[in-house]
Amino acid sequence: MRIKDRINELIEAKGWSVNKLAYEAGITASTLYSIMNGNVSPTLLTLEIICETLGITLGDFFNETYEISPEEFDLLNNYNSLSEHDKKVVQLLANHIKNIE
Repeated sequence: MRIKDRINELIEAKGWSVNKLAYEAGITASTLYSIMNGNVSPTLLTLEIICETLGITLGDFFNETYEISPEEFDLLNNYNSLSEHDKKVVQLLANHIKNIE
């Protein structure tokens, strides 16, 4: 699988555009479009940032059989609809819960 195809598959699954992914990942749209057009290959750091933004690991990125459960999909969709402030609150809460266990 080509990297650009996998990124496209993942952003389509989230209902995002290339511009939305670039914005959320904090990378320039031109960089992401260059990757998507096959003009450049992403650096490992850029690919890690893209994966983190999409809520997956690098292993998941390269695993073509990776599927998320309906619950994970709903959780990601709900999270992505939050304001930046609310996302930070959710992240703090999740970290707190994780540290309790």
